[in-house]
Parts: sequence; C-alpha cells; structure tokens
Amino acid sequence: MSPLDPAAVVSDNAVVLVVDDEPVLRASMVRGLARLPHVEVVDAGSLREAIELIDAVQPRLVISDLDLQDGTGLDVLDALDKRGMHPPVLFVSAYTLRFSGRVPVRRDVTVREKPVPLDVLRADVVARLGVDVESEEPFSTTDYIQLACMGNRSVAIELQREGITVGSITVRAGELWSAHDRRGAGTEALQRLLHDPSLRPRCGGVRAPLGPRDITGSWQGVLLEAARLHDERLHAARRGEARGSDGVDAAWDDLIEGGEAATATSAATASDAEFDASYERGVDALLRKDYLAAQLAFTDAARIAPEDPRVRANLLRLAQLGFGGGGT
Repeated sequence: MSPLDPAAVVSDNAVVLVVDDEPVLRASMVRGLARLPHVEVVDAGSLREAIELIDAVQPRLVISDLDLQDGTGLDVLDALDKRGMHPPVLFVSAYTLRFSGRVPVRRDVTVREKPVPLDVLRADVVARLGVDVESEEPFSTTDYIQLACMGNRSVAIELQREGITVGSITVRAGELWSAHDRRGAGTEALQRLLHDPSLRPRCGGVRAPLGPRDITGSWQGVLLEAARLHDERLHAARRGEARGSDGVDAAWDDLIEGGEAATATSAATASDAEFDASYERGVDALLRKDYLAAQLAFTDAARIAPEDPRVRANLLRLAQLGFGGGGT
C-alpha cells in the first residue's frame, strides 16, 4: 500500500512514483525515499496501478522495474509519453541484458542494475530533484539488511548515537553474519540495535576480515523473530502484564496530561535543541503506545536534564510497566 493518499499530495513537494512488483524491495525503497525532505512517495506493484497513479499525482520522478507481472517499465514510459509527461525515469532491474537495445537512449531515462546501491540512489534523487539528503540517512537498519541480503552483497552497518558508534551489524554475501554492541554479540545484540530509535545507521563496505559468524538462520527468519519478540514485549505492556500493572491506558492518559502540566524547571534551563527533540520523541512514542521507544527517548532526555519533572515522571511510569529503572 502506498504511504501517501494521492489526493493529499502537497504541490510544493516533489512526487516520486516507485513501481516494482517485489513487495519487500518496493517497501524498503518507499520507506527510504519518504524520509527525504520535500519528497512525497507513492508506489505501485503493477503496470495498471502505475498508470492510475500517473494520472492521479503527475510524478516528478519515476523509479521503475523493467520486468513487471502485467507489463514492463517501457510500458510505464510509454504511458508518460502519451500524456505529454516527461519526468526523469530511472529503470532498476536484475534483467538489464534482456532489455538491452529496447530502452530508448534519452536524457531523461537512466538504467541501473538491481539492487541499486544506496549511494547511487541518493545521488540520482539529488541530481534530478535537487533535494537535500545530507540531514538523515534515508534507510533504516532493517532496510539496509534487506537490501544487502536480497542483493547478495557484503556490507558493514555501523549504528551511531550522536556521531559515536555503539554497535555494528555485518552482512556477508547476502547472509546476516554478525552483530555486536557494548553489551554483547549475536542475536541479542541484533535485537537491541534494531529497535533502538536513537541509533542512526551508516552503511558501507566491509573494510576488515570478518570474524566468526554469531547469527544463524535465514535473514528473513532472523528479522521476523526479532520483530516478533519486540512486538510481544510491547503487547505485554499494553495488556498490563508487565509487573502486574492494571489500567495501563487510563493511567497513561493521566500521566501525559499531568506531565505536560508539571513545571519544567530544568527544561527551561536546558533549552538545548537536543533535549527538546528527545522529549518530543518520547511523547510521540507514548501516544502511539510504543513504550520501549519512549523509554529510550526519555532516557536520552534525562542525560541532558536529569531533574526535569516530566522526564522523571515518565521514566518512573515506564519502570512500573517494565521498561528501564525509573530514571533515578
């Protein structure tokens, strides 16, 4: 499903249409591009859906597979031409040789072999739309793992907090190979690194000889199991099972209201934008009931302003739900 309702496209933003019938790869590309500033992303899994979206949103850039189940990327290009629309078109395909000689040689058409390296994709977006992509990595850690494994590539993913590397994940020839953080290695380290929203991934080539493998099983199964364990913990908190808490939702609503009304003594002195960003991230996580993300965000805020009453109150309640140690 597209993350954007075509009727809600903001005219000042550049609309990018992604066409690919591989759901996992398409979803990864969409999530990554949707994080770019001044960009709106719609996606289609077939030629028919692509044509419908072309009419609805008039994209500024089209990224399309060449081999689709109900047609080809060339049909997408033909649909644009018939409508007098000439946005840049980037074809990505694992079958470039099959289409050799069939893709027209035009300034607005580029062909890349799938999977497209992330730096190349970013460079293409910058060159064609002029957006600034330096403020944030456009892909999540899971996206990087999926793209590397699907492309049978070897990569090293460094996880950083405030510019400091706190962990790493390695993929070797399409196999999820190892994970390490300051608390350990293997699948437990992978679980911590995947679900810490304060971490920012940086993906690059493997620069040193790989150590022993400490993650076994298919990458799909490992990621699914990590997501399952994460969801189970969140569901337990929502059901009030963690530490025997009752009435979680009602109590949490009271906390949010009370916390907002508290005097922000240290927040007033800690006007650092980093504190504000961490605190707002925590509130957003509370509202969507993602308690693990909230605990991590408020812990970051507490490092900057440990006496802030809102932060202390939220960390205390999170501790009662089974997340963290109460911020004391």
